[in-house]
Amino acid sequence: MVHREIKEVKSLTLPEVVERLEHRKQMGPLGYEQQSTYEYAQRFSVVDRDVARQVVEKLVSEFGLTEEVAVDMVNVFPEYKSTVKAIISRDRTLSVDDETISKILSYLQEVREMYSGEKDKKSSKKGKKKDEE
Repeated sequence: MVHREIKEVKSLTLPEVVERLEHRKQMGPLGYEQQSTYEYAQRFSVVDRDVARQVVEKLVSEFGLTEEVAVDMVNVFPEYKSTVKAIISRDRTLSVDDETISKILSYLQEVREMYSGEKDKKSSKKGKKKDEE
């Protein structure tokens, strides 16, 4: 059995997981757990890696969330206050009022709408290219 030393523990957003597993995939086939994780992360990623990291940074700096909770928010992209509260309650040291929860929810919905609009534009461009061929 190979023993490895843990050098760092860091929460990753789903797009970051996809990127790391794509890099790992280049070295050889993924194991069952890795492949399952890769497929899950691809399916449920709402935004790309750069946008996800920007959202995490804003949630930490402007709303006072911990990095772990902010990463969970990006991975779930909640649509309801109750879901935001459930994610925040994961860290018992955080105390966030209802007004801040509403602002977080509005910000996440704004990002989701903006990004889904960009995805629609990209997919329609791809569709047009296929039609032209």
